[in-house]
This record gives sequence, C-alpha cells and structure tokens, in this order.
Amino acid sequence: MSGRNLVGEDLHGVDLSGMNLQGVDFSSSNLENANLRGADLRYADFSDAELSDADFTGADLRYTDFTNSTLRKADLTNSGLEGSKLSNSDFAHADLSGVDLSQTQIHRCNFQNISAFGADFSQKDLTGNEFASVDITNGDLSGSRLGDIDFKDANLYNTDLSGTKLQRAKFHRAELVDTDLTGSDLRGTTFVSVDVRGIRFSDVELSGYTTFHGFCSEPANASEWNVLAEGYEVIRKAFRQKALDDTHRGLYYLQRKARTKEASQNGQLVKYLGNLVSQGLTGYGVRVSYVLIWTALLLLISTFWYSIVGTADSWTGGSLFYSVSTLVTSAPHPPRNLVTWVPRQYTEFVVLFETYVGTLLIVLLGYVLGNRDTI
Repeated sequence: MSGRNLVGEDLHGVDLSGMNLQGVDFSSSNLENANLRGADLRYADFSDAELSDADFTGADLRYTDFTNSTLRKADLTNSGLEGSKLSNSDFAHADLSGVDLSQTQIHRCNFQNISAFGADFSQKDLTGNEFASVDITNGDLSGSRLGDIDFKDANLYNTDLSGTKLQRAKFHRAELVDTDLTGSDLRGTTFVSVDVRGIRFSDVELSGYTTFHGFCSEPANASEWNVLAEGYEVIRKAFRQKALDDTHRGLYYLQRKARTKEASQNGQLVKYLGNLVSQGLTGYGVRVSYVLIWTALLLLISTFWYSIVGTADSWTGGSLFYSVSTLVTSAPHPPRNLVTWVPRQYTEFVVLFETYVGTLLIVLLGYVLGNRDTI
C-alpha cells in the first residue's frame, strides 16, 4: 500500500498493523480506533485526519505530517517521530511513553492529560503548546523553551527541566518530586501548592515576579514531611541568595509548617503544640500581619466591652482611648461608674487581660521584626 492515496476515506477500526504504508496520504481520513501497531508510516500524511483511539504502538512515524489531526487517547508508545510535523494537533489523553520528540516539529499542540513516561522533549521551543495535567514522569525537557506554559496538575516526577526557559510558566498543584530545575530561567514563574520533595534548584534565574506560595499536603508520613521541608529549604536559600526577601520568608513559613506536620506524625506532642502556637501568633516568626491582626482583635473586643459596661463618664477620653492606653502602657485609671448589671470583677479582668496580652503582643511584634531579617 506504499504511496497510495486514501484521502478522505472512512477507515474506522481498520487493521493495518505491521504494514508498509510509506508515503500514504491519509489526509482528512477517519482512522478512529485503527490498528497501526508496528506499521511503517514514514512520510505518511495524516493532516486533518481523525485518529482518536488509534494504536500506533512501535510504529515508524518518522517525517509524518500530523497537522490539524486529532489523536485523542491514541497510543503512540515507543513510536518513532523523528522529523515529524505536529502542528495544531490534539493529543489530549494520548500515550506518548518512550517517544523521542527532540527532533520533531511541535507547534501549538494540545498535550493535556497525556501520559509520556520517559518521553524526550529536550531542546525544543514548546511555547504555545498546552501541558495541563500531563504525566511526563522520568521525562526530559532539558534546554527547552517553556515560557508562559501552564503545567497545572502536571506530574513531572524525576523529570529533567535543567536549563529550561520557564519565564511566566505556571505550576499549580504540580508534582515536582525529584525534578531537576538546575540552571533554569524562572523569572516570573508561578508555583502554587507544588510538591517539591527532592527538588534540585541550584543556579536558577529568579526575579521579584517569581512567586511561590501554597502548602503541599501530599506527604503521608514523617519521613516524607522531612523531605518536603528540605525541599522548601533548598528553594528558600535560592530566593534568599537573590535578596528576594518576601518569597524566602514565605518559604520559611512553609518549611516550618512541614516540620510541624513531621512533629505530629512522630508523636512529638510538645513540639507540635509549640509549633502550632508559633504559627498562629507570629507565622513562625516571619509574619508581622499575624501579630497586628491579634492586636487589632484585642483592641476592638476590649473597646466593645468598655462601651457596653461603661457610662458617660466611665472612661477618660472615651472607651477607645482607654483601650489603646491600656494595651500599650497600662490603664489610665481604674474602671468607674460602671453599669450595675455586669459584675465589676469582669471588667477588671478585661483590663488586666488587655494590659498583659497587649504587652506580650508588643514584645512579639519586636521579635518578628527582628527575626524576619535574620532567618
């Protein structure tokens, strides 16, 4: 069948496995569910063809044209695609495991939800392609251009991303376990709730627009929480080296949170509870906003109480002034002329509580302001 013209043919479910189909023109044909296992399809034309669920396992697809073709759920495991043209092709949910795409022309393809275990996408310009929810475990994307690509929910376990251009790329809930990002350009890249256990992150290019936030909840035991904490620390040091303070403090927070989870899994109750208190009050000593929020709550609740139990001349300067003075120094004067339906001891307790807790919060504020620049 080599060289035949099968343009626009309905070949749904056809069995062409192992056949010599070099140069055959399948353009605009329907080959859905076709069996093409082990076929020689060099120089074949599949442009505008329907190839969903087709089986290309082990097929020779060198120099084949897949422009505008649909290969949803197709199986291309261990096929050869050297020199092939993939332009505006739809590979959603396809299996590209073991495929070498390093010498393939790739332009604006949909690779969402593909399974590509051990696939080679190295040294390619992959900008404009879709990679959400891909599984490229043990894959190679080293040296490729991946700017602006969305890797949301991607599994990049043990994938080589070294030397890549990832400016403005997005990694939302991506698995970056044992992923190598050495020497990559991450300026403007966004990382949200990614799993960074065992990540390699040295010599990367960062900027103030590189963001890293959101906690990963994947680990199931103390050992895995330890590895996650180490991953956060590796990344934190890279940001600190570039003097990107806000992000490195955020990563310190994530690292300490992972250590808290580790303490819980190890049954270290005292350490766990201590870490929880530190997290809630000061954000592990790096979040000024936490202390300010607690201070504002204390001030508002106290002011509200004083306004309820007091009368017109109970508080010098009014309930708010009295509350502020009590919080930052001590009460200007004892409570006086209070309403009769609330026991006086309750108000005295509120004054005492605000004075001591206010002092504690002021001390904690000084601690956080000093500590966040030394971690």
